[in-house]
Amino acid sequence: MSTQLLDQARYLAVPPVLTRGLAKEVIGASPARDGVVNTDAQEVLRELMRRGVLTGNGVMRFSASLRWDLLGEFKSEQLDQYRIVASLVSEYTQKSEDDDLAAALGTVGLSMLQRTMQMAADPAHEDEAFDALASTVVQSASEGRLGDAGAAVRLLSEIPYATSRDRQLLFLNGMAEWNERQRESAVVHLEKVLNWQLMDRIHAISAHLVAVDEAGRGELRQARMLAQESVRLLDSLGDRRGLAMVLNTLGGIERELESLAELTGRTSHVDALSTADRAVGVAEQLGPHQLAIAMGRLMSVLYRRGDYEGAREVGEEALDRLQGSGLEHEMLEILRLLGSASRAAGDLDDAEKHVAEGIQLAESIGDTTALAQLLNVASSIARKLGTGDAVKLARRSVQLGEELEDPRHLAHSYHTLARALIGEDDLSSAVKAAEQSLSLLRSLGDRRGVRMVESTLGLIREAEDL
Repeated sequence: MSTQLLDQARYLAVPPVLTRGLAKEVIGASPARDGVVNTDAQEVLRELMRRGVLTGNGVMRFSASLRWDLLGEFKSEQLDQYRIVASLVSEYTQKSEDDDLAAALGTVGLSMLQRTMQMAADPAHEDEAFDALASTVVQSASEGRLGDAGAAVRLLSEIPYATSRDRQLLFLNGMAEWNERQRESAVVHLEKVLNWQLMDRIHAISAHLVAVDEAGRGELRQARMLAQESVRLLDSLGDRRGLAMVLNTLGGIERELESLAELTGRTSHVDALSTADRAVGVAEQLGPHQLAIAMGRLMSVLYRRGDYEGAREVGEEALDRLQGSGLEHEMLEILRLLGSASRAAGDLDDAEKHVAEGIQLAESIGDTTALAQLLNVASSIARKLGTGDAVKLARRSVQLGEELEDPRHLAHSYHTLARALIGEDDLSSAVKAAEQSLSLLRSLGDRRGVRMVESTLGLIREAEDL
């Protein structure tokens, strides 16, 4: 391969994929060799493809190993020129309407490439670009695109090293592992991010996720402190979307603290309702997706406080707002909560209607998690109505929980099954189901749940003594 062709291959290796439009932009920046300038991108592409080092048609790629070698040489030998190419790629991805590139990377992938190239091109302003990249990754995860954090790690690992890179990669690796449900290793990474004590968006997001983990393990007071720290930071940064998400988490943590105080007879010093109300107020400025989540959390707080009618009012309003929005998964959560609130209020017909609608919707869109939760509520309603379906519904909910490998749902569904079995006088099976629930709840550190199941076991023992 000639020296000039090798130079051009290095230039073309900067983006992870190539299109003819992007190649033309990049080749145009290549320098002359021995007084000869070859800026004919099509000729360069044909030669590289003839040699077998570049493959594809509308979208072209180098092999991973060759691209890694080309990038390594380019960054070590011609760093200034590498930054020029990175700037060109950043500008091209931001302004171009290259359909082939958009199809290959997707809208989010294109945005992440643009931000990463911006970081490579302009180290002096890379914090701002990474901040935008991190926000994109978090937003992607909230919308169910869980692989984007890993893709961001790969993009970031390709650009020149900077002292800030260690913290950035810790954060993105933590996000990637979190999205893959590897929470233990994710939290190790995120806690290291927190140890840097840089009060920015990355710190706020890390504090939020560690708070979620702490709450899941029953460490509610530590979780609340971390969530409050995240709220303060995001508020000061003007990040309304992030603020709405963390306020929802904080409201849930405070709801659990209120319930714990009630069970132990202590005075509660938190106000989950105010936090949930604030979350709704912020979410109203953002759109129906965020609003649905916030209204669902408000319903949960009202339900736990025994304000079942208040929860139903919020739920009906949420359903009205969601009509025609296409947010079917969010609607499932509202229907489940409406079913629970209506059941607790004694309106079993209304409860049955909402849950049946939710089950039908969950089955039609294949949302197994929501279906498992709705079946659990349906079992409780069937038990109160005396339809004879309570055990069957609870067993199906347990089965789905096992398929999902969701210990928290299994704990709840085993408890529901135990109560359904009591209604059929199958006390030995009820004890087994309750004990399975109790074991899971203890491993999760769910003290409120433990007390509820212990109460059910007490009822079984009383029935056995009769």
